[in-house]
Amino acid sequence: MIMLGIGAIRREHIQIKSVLSDLGSIIGNASKFNSFIFLFKEFGRMWKEHEEKEEVVFQALTKKVKGEFPEKMLLEQHRELKGHWLVLKKFMGDPRSFAIALDTDGRMLIEKFKIHINYEEELFNEMR
Repeated sequence: MIMLGIGAIRREHIQIKSVLSDLGSIIGNASKFNSFIFLFKEFGRMWKEHEEKEEVVFQALTKKVKGEFPEKMLLEQHRELKGHWLVLKKFMGDPRSFAIALDTDGRMLIEKFKIHINYEEELFNEMR
């Protein structure tokens, strides 16, 4: 059960990193604003579903390895990422403010999210 969950999470990590790369390539290109909004919303849907799966798998892993899995730290990182996400959502209706928020919080969200995924992948590799 846990390994199936990890496999699903890892497949989603590949998809999420691809969307993050697409989002990163659009930042700063005002003519692609509508494309960015579409991808941003898609990313939000994908992330919500992914995070729900991770929470279930992380709880199971913590029980399995008797608390040696860093569940609390990973969930804290999720909250930090969510903070950047909420800033972006707040300004989504105002293209000018949104462009400014993208240049700061958008770039931070993308970079931190990639680092977070890489860390999770390292943890999963250590469990093999």
